[in-house]
Amino acid sequence: MSEFYTVCDSTNFEEVISKSQVPVVAYFYSDDCLPCTKFSQIFERSAVTLAEQLKFVKVFRPHNRQLAEKYSVKSSPTIIFFKEGREVCSRLNGYISFPEFKEAIENVLEKTCDSKERTIVHCDVLIIGAGPAGLTAAIYASRSKLHTIVVDSSLPGGQVASTYHISNYPGTNGVIRGIDLMENMKKQALDFGSQIDDMQSIKSINLTGDEKYIQTETNDYYAKSIIIATGAEPRKLPVESEREYRGRGIHYCATCDGALYTDANVIVVGGELQQLKNRCSSLDMQKALR
Repeated sequence: MSEFYTVCDSTNFEEVISKSQVPVVAYFYSDDCLPCTKFSQIFERSAVTLAEQLKFVKVFRPHNRQLAEKYSVKSSPTIIFFKEGREVCSRLNGYISFPEFKEAIENVLEKTCDSKERTIVHCDVLIIGAGPAGLTAAIYASRSKLHTIVVDSSLPGGQVASTYHISNYPGTNGVIRGIDLMENMKKQALDFGSQIDDMQSIKSINLTGDEKYIQTETNDYYAKSIIIATGAEPRKLPVESEREYRGRGIHYCATCDGALYTDANVIVVGGELQQLKNRCSSLDMQKALR
C-alpha cells in the first residue's frame, strides 16, 4: 500500500469500494502495457494531490481476471469511478491523457480541481507540447543558452511514448520502445537546461506584442517567443455510446488491443485497411476483417 493509494485484489476490492467515505478511482492495469506505464505516473501524481477528496485504488488485472470479468474490464488501462459502492460516470480506457482524467475526476467530484496559487514565470522560449517535435525544439533552444520552458497538458512523450516498437527513427540502433526514446529526448532537453512543466492545461493565450502570454492552471508565462508543437490524437468514432464501449468493443490501437479479439470478426473503420489486414493476418488474430 502506498501512502496515497491502495493496492487491491479480488479478496478486498469490493469491501474497499463499499466502505469508502469518498468517491473511488479504481485503476485496472497490466505490466505488459505501455499505456499503463505512461498513465501510472498520472494516476500516482493525482493521488498525491487529491488524496483527501478521492480514494485511489490499483488492481493488477492479470492476477485478478475473475474480478476484471465481473466488472467487464477487458483491457488495460481501465479506470472505473465509484460513489457509495456504485459505479458512476463514464469509464476511461486505452491512452488516457491527463486532461481527460482530470475532466472525469471533476465530473465525479462535481467541481473543478484548479489550483488557487499562481506563479508568474518569464522565459525566452516557451514550447507548447512535449512530444518529439517539442522536445527537439527544447534541445536546440536550451543548448543555445535560451531560457526554455516546455508546457504539456499531459506527460512528456506524446503518442510516441505509447508506441511499443520504433524501428525507423535515426540513431536508435534498430528497435527501441517509444517510451524509452522519449525518455532519452526528455533527459537530453533537461540536461541542456530546459524546464518541463507537464500536466498543465492551457487556459488562455495571447500571442500579440513583444512578450507572449500563456496562462495554465497554476502559472502565468511570459515569453519572447512561442513554439507550438501540439501534435495530434486519434479521431474518435462518431457513433452513439462510443464512450460507453471504448475499451470494451471499440478500440483505437490494433497493436495494443488486437490480441483481445483472436478468432473474432472485426470491423475496421477508416483508412489504411490493407496495412491493418496485413498486420492482423501475420499475427493470425482475427477471423475476418470488414
